[in-house]
Amino acid sequence: MLKKLVNGEYSLKITFWLFGFLGFSLFGLITQITHNGVLRLICPGGRLCPINLLFYTFSHLVTLLTGNGRVLTNLIIHIFVSTLFLIYMYLTLRGLFKCSASYDGKKIWPIFAKIALICLAIIGLKSII
Repeated sequence: MLKKLVNGEYSLKITFWLFGFLGFSLFGLITQITHNGVLRLICPGGRLCPINLLFYTFSHLVTLLTGNGRVLTNLIIHIFVSTLFLIYMYLTLRGLFKCSASYDGKKIWPIFAKIALICLAIIGLKSII
């Protein structure tokens, strides 16, 4: 299935809606959940800005990583899911660009599909960081 996707053998419609829109949305949701889980363990009860979070994390790194292993476990899960998402995103975008080249309909649809999936990929990257 992934081989067909990467080679652009699916139609533009299937590649965009099934693999692109639905796949990116599901992965984005999962990475957002794992990201929030790590943040809740690092700064419970308070909302820290990214700079404060960075200083807090480095100053309490040993405690965070050894404290019952919860933070480390959640961090490893988040990194694993994020890595899978990046690989999936690359394969899907590659497949979309290949199937767009062989699309026989109006040439505006492949352009819109590329723009939309690149925007979804950028939004998905936000859930990783």
